[in-house]
Amino acid sequence: MWIILPLFEDKMNWKEELKENVRSIEQLRRYYPKLKVSQEEAQEIEQVVQTREINFPHNYLEDLIGSVKNEKQLEQVKNIVLPKRNTPIKESVIDTITFLDNGYLDNNPITGLTQMYLDRVLISLNYSCMNHCLWCFRDKENKSLSQGELDQIYRYVSKHLQIRDIILTGGEPFLTSDERLEEILRNLRDIPHVDIIRFHTRAPVVLPSRIDEPFLDMVNRHKRKGKPVYVVTQFVHPNELSESSTDAVYRLTENGIMVLNQAPVLKGVNDDQETFDELNQKLIKYQVKPYYAIATIIKKGVNNRFYVPFGRVEELLNEYASKHDGLGRPTLIVPVMGKKLTPTQLKKNMKDFGAYFRNTKRDI
Repeated sequence: MWIILPLFEDKMNWKEELKENVRSIEQLRRYYPKLKVSQEEAQEIEQVVQTREINFPHNYLEDLIGSVKNEKQLEQVKNIVLPKRNTPIKESVIDTITFLDNGYLDNNPITGLTQMYLDRVLISLNYSCMNHCLWCFRDKENKSLSQGELDQIYRYVSKHLQIRDIILTGGEPFLTSDERLEEILRNLRDIPHVDIIRFHTRAPVVLPSRIDEPFLDMVNRHKRKGKPVYVVTQFVHPNELSESSTDAVYRLTENGIMVLNQAPVLKGVNDDQETFDELNQKLIKYQVKPYYAIATIIKKGVNNRFYVPFGRVEELLNEYASKHDGLGRPTLIVPVMGKKLTPTQLKKNMKDFGAYFRNTKRDI
């Protein structure tokens, strides 16, 4: 006899869950026993949180910490969730392009829109996130694009007929209400030359409850053959593929929304071969296509401790490729920060180093 399980369970909705986020050192201390935090580590955390904001969904922490099976995973999970000091690092010549130059400005034709390619633009809907990743180099602010700013973006996209691919990003685009997201999707779908709409989000990882039935119904109204919607997310460790997060991915794929993963390679998190391989194999198992393996963008004094040299990222990918086929193989991306590379320089770097060197946005 078959037992039919409900696709959606009667749980706390995502907005209620966000209110329960771990945002203070007092709340974080409750997890110290499970994480085996030493007195020395606790003192370091107390100092660091004076300048770094804490923000983790409670259920994400419970699932991630509860998934730990050995000492190696324990240290990796601690690196994901515990603020620590940033130590000085030695930069190699090739890796300096991944370091954020504070004098570098995004190529924003208008507020909230970044254009690095002729046929693709990024629309940064807000500055906020539902989870503060400790390796993130961007500043957070409780601010979203105004209706006037969105109207300007619609006019810009309408006038530039070569734009066919829209990335809705942030911050965190899924912090936007379903009602406002639907209005945004409707306006973009009214532009005939816009084919692809992508959401770049951590929601399936850190707040799976956001992928609920009303959200899926809303997205389904704005996609069809030749006009797809994609979700690009960021799992950085195999233990993040929890029961709830893989359920969220399954809900997306069952509704015809392809899910891809772009993950930075982070020191002490996923920069060893075993973890790197397991992450990509597990992603494929749960219908997430590994898209990009990214040489982490470093902002000095913010996320130095996660620095992995470009050469090491290349080694990880090459070793993976020697053992596994292309289905679970991501493309190596080296973000170019603060340097203006010509197409000729980009092609030379791709040939010489076997990687894609790509400009990336810095701020909203």
